[in-house]
This record gives sequence, structure tokens and C-alpha cells, in this order.
Amino acid sequence: MLENNLKNLIKNYQPNQAAIDVVRRTKIVLLVGISGAGKDTVKRRLLEDNEFADIVSYTTRQSR
Repeated sequence: MLENNLKNLIKNYQPNQAAIDVVRRTKIVLLVGISGAGKDTVKRRLLEDNEFADIVSYTTRQSR
């Protein structure tokens, strides 16, 4: 029952226009590389430009 309700909710979900507009104009940049490759340096340089913002993730999961 719960699974069907969730499937219907996902199937029928429609975000409002403001949310659609935010997603359309948002640039996402992924920095991937081995340790010491300079990802943090590139990130700091990008953040100097007002076109970019840092996204901080958060979880309630206990630390390992």
C-alpha cells in the first residue's frame, strides 16, 4: 500500500514554476580528482566569482 502511494506521488509530482526556474538557471560543476590534484584550489577560485556558490551537504546519519 505504502509503495503504491509513493509511486503515485512520484508519478504525479509537479514542482511549482519558481522551482523549475531555479533548476533551469542553476549551473552545477563537479570537481573530481585524486587527492592533491587541486580540487580545493579550483573551488576557491570559482567561489571568487559571484556566479558560483558552495553547496554544503548534510546528513543525519551517524559518523562511521
